[in-house]
Amino acid sequence: MHLADLQEYMTYMSQLGFTGLALETDPFILTPQRKVPAPRLVVTPKADPPSKPKGPNLVDIMESVNLTMTEEDTQTMVNGVTGNDPVEVLRNLYKIFRSCESCALGTTRRKFVFGEGPHNARLMFVGEAPGEDEDVTGRPFVGAAGKLLTRIIEAMNLSRNEVFITNVVKCRPAGDRPPLPDEIGSCSPVLVKQIETVKPEIIVALGATAFRFFKGGNGSIMRGRGNMLEWRGIPVMPTFHPAYILRNPRSKREVWEDMKKVIAILAR
Repeated sequence: MHLADLQEYMTYMSQLGFTGLALETDPFILTPQRKVPAPRLVVTPKADPPSKPKGPNLVDIMESVNLTMTEEDTQTMVNGVTGNDPVEVLRNLYKIFRSCESCALGTTRRKFVFGEGPHNARLMFVGEAPGEDEDVTGRPFVGAAGKLLTRIIEAMNLSRNEVFITNVVKCRPAGDRPPLPDEIGSCSPVLVKQIETVKPEIIVALGATAFRFFKGGNGSIMRGRGNMLEWRGIPVMPTFHPAYILRNPRSKREVWEDMKKVIAILAR
């Protein structure tokens, strides 16, 4: 071993935490394999530092914090909602979840947007999530997209107070981003309870999030719109969200073709 190699090795051992690196008095010995001198080191490990009080690690801290409830927790709460009639069931459902923090959206929203409409509405519109105007008022579809939805409903010879309007997610995502899967999962038992209580004859799924909720899994609203689905025995018509129509006015014709199919079912 050359002196330079020995110095490099000693530096390496020092960096590992060993001190007192030194050579024995007679550093050269003969190995059985090679009849050449080989250095022999005496290495003194560095003493362990005084132990410090051990506090909780990050895993312990995270496990001690109940960040969000699970979908099963929300479902358990929904299962406890009862009432003598549909009106009372919907009222009790709202009372239980109006202060909901089952997901992170509950900590950033202004108001819980439950939805509105008669308890026996034949037609239900389900959108994605509340926007800024809905977050302020607590009512669904009251902004620009909501005004367009109202005109669509009126073109169907109906009025807003004849249909039930709600969203897959009841709290506004920051920046109006699409809701995350865990947010949809936490909120979906509430939507299912609303549908089971109102028992609409047909549902209109507005936009990709609502379309995928009823279809299950992934899917493109561009290819799925206009193709009737069935969800738990209820026909579902996927179509473009009114916000999309505002950005793409030429899609009005396609949406109206979808609504004519809805009208035909209601006319039976």
